[in-house]
Amino acid sequence: AEKEFGIPDAVTIDLAGHKLTSTYAGWSVVNYGELTVNDSGNTGIICNTSTEAGDSTHFILRNHGTMIVNGGTFGDEDTDRANENKANWGAALINLDEGDVTINGGYFTCGDNYWAGKPAGANYSYAIRNYGTMTIKEGTV
Repeated sequence: AEKEFGIPDAVTIDLAGHKLTSTYAGWSVVNYGELTVNDSGNTGIICNTSTEAGDSTHFILRNHGTMIVNGGTFGDEDTDRANENKANWGAALINLDEGDVTINGGYFTCGDNYWAGKPAGANYSYAIRNYGTMTIKEGTV
C-alpha cells in the first residue's frame, strides 16, 4: 500500500496466515471505528518496510477508536518474530487519547528510532505506545 489503510466503521480482519505489507512512509492501518484483528493461520503479518525518514511517526497500527487484537505479528516482516520493525520512528501499535484497545494475543516489535526532524534527546522507540485505555491479556512484546 502506498497510503495508510483507514478503518472508518466496524471491520474484522482475519489475517489467516497472510502478510499485509505497507511501503507508505507513515501509518499502515489507521482505525477510527471498531477494528478486530484475528489470525486463524497463526502466521499472519502486518508490517511496513519503509525506511524513509519523514516528519511524522510510522506506526503499523494507529488507533483512534476501539480495537481488539486477537493475534498476528505486527512490525516484524517474517514469522521468526526476532527482527526489528523497520518503520522509522514507529511502533507496532499506538493507541491515541480517545482510543480503547484490548490485546488478547499477537506479537509486537519495536520500531527504528530514527526520525530526521526529531527533537534533541528523542532517541527512543516503542513496540506499544498508549495514551488511551488499554487492556493486555496476552501477547508478546
